[in-house]
Amino acid sequence: GIPIYTVGVGEDVIERDVELVQVWTPRNSLNDATAVAEVSFRSEGLAGRTATLQVRENGVLLKSEEVTLPRDGQIGEAAIDLPVTNEGSRVFEFSIEAANDRIAENNTLSTLIEVRNEQPKILYVEGEPRWEYRFLRRALEDDPNVQVVSLLRTSPNKFYRQGIDNEDTLAEGFPTTR
Repeated sequence: GIPIYTVGVGEDVIERDVELVQVWTPRNSLNDATAVAEVSFRSEGLAGRTATLQVRENGVLLKSEEVTLPRDGQIGEAAIDLPVTNEGSRVFEFSIEAANDRIAENNTLSTLIEVRNEQPKILYVEGEPRWEYRFLRRALEDDPNVQVVSLLRTSPNKFYRQGIDNEDTLAEGFPTTR
């Protein structure tokens, strides 16, 4: 039966503050790839000024870029390309710094990306030779993280196989199992 009273201490309005609201990254990524991180931030009393957005992994600075702070109360967004290397769980720390920022405790967020060392296979089936097939193969051939296996019908009951591991792969045409 003891009453509890809440008493606020400090200023009613916080002036000159910038904060990270949210950081979105993919949960998984392939080794030696680039992951895109989307960062949301907000500011009060610093509209139109620039701030430095930084990304660190284990204390090592990976990326740094300047962002313009939005109007008071509005959400600003930035997309950052992260180089993802070394298989395993990687923790990336995002921070934003602006001159005259009064609260530094809300300027940092962390995210986890699971880096896998695997090579997913894509089966591309084409009923007849087209230009798109050629451009798709050319675009993906330099990516070491993706293996494109293609089955191209050149004439009735004749198939051209490309990107196969051994002679027996797709020898009978379209696969009957996964």
